[in-house]
Amino acid sequence: MPNDSAGHTCAFDVIASDIDHMGHVNNTVYLRWIQEAVISFWHRIAPGDALESVARVAIKHEITYRCPAFLDQRVDCQSASKRDPLPASKRDPLRRAAYRG
Repeated sequence: MPNDSAGHTCAFDVIASDIDHMGHVNNTVYLRWIQEAVISFWHRIAPGDALESVARVAIKHEITYRCPAFLDQRVDCQSASKRDPLPASKRDPLRRAAYRG
């Protein structure tokens, strides 16, 4: 996924506390990573004044498990916005044009 306003990638290193009884990353850890990626994405795309006045909320999560992740691996978490997260009064017309939706 390109690293522009329509998408964002965060990398996470798998640590011992991420591993479950099956020996791989627990599903709840992926949700934590997604939340961190959503916040990072919002901080990257939001105008400075919006960070304080507009809350970014993820209303849907989709996880595609391609293969298990194990200790000491690095996992990329990709996030994308399908809607412009800003109210009309805070939208930057140039940034809004980059959104799909």
